[in-house]
Amino acid sequence: MQTLLRLNDRMGEIKLGLEKQDWTSLFPVISFNI
Repeated sequence: MQTLLRLNDRMGEIKLGLEKQDWTSLFPVISFNI
């Protein structure tokens, strides 16, 4: 369950990153999910 919550946090971070168009901070998050 904890990993699921973590994934949710990551998705939130990705959404924030997309809104801010901050691709540099987004890349580590994407690579972490893959």
